[in-house]
Amino acid sequence: MNTVNDRFRFFALLGLPLALTFILVAAARSIHFEPAISTKERSITTFANVSEPSPYPAPMHYSALRNPFLPGSGRGGYPDIPLDALTAGGGAQQRALSLILINANKKTAVINGKVVNEGASIDGARVAKIEKNRVLLQSKGGQEWLELH
Repeated sequence: MNTVNDRFRFFALLGLPLALTFILVAAARSIHFEPAISTKERSITTFANVSEPSPYPAPMHYSALRNPFLPGSGRGGYPDIPLDALTAGGGAQQRALSLILINANKKTAVINGKVVNEGASIDGARVAKIEKNRVLLQSKGGQEWLELH
């Protein structure tokens, strides 16, 4: 059974996949793909213009913001005014009551999308009482009733 033909078949079955793998790897390494993008697109993808100032003027309430990535931008680019003063509400804390659930064991409300129970804290205030149509919040600034509409 140990004929030359059997040996040839053994080496052919073993060597042929290895030879084909080597040829395919060598061919794949010789192919170089170039992306079909323009020089303008290439300059954008290299982030060459990140430090350039915007040609568009910023709205008045964003004037305190700076780019934190530019050298010499002060306190790391953070504004000198509180971020809540930049919002449309001007820093006023708006709370919205959207749901009240009351059963024999538990009173639950949803305020600003957060589920709270009596005694829980939300946005610096404590939920003092949950009633059928309103919720009482107590904080250092006093108390506030949120009505369910």
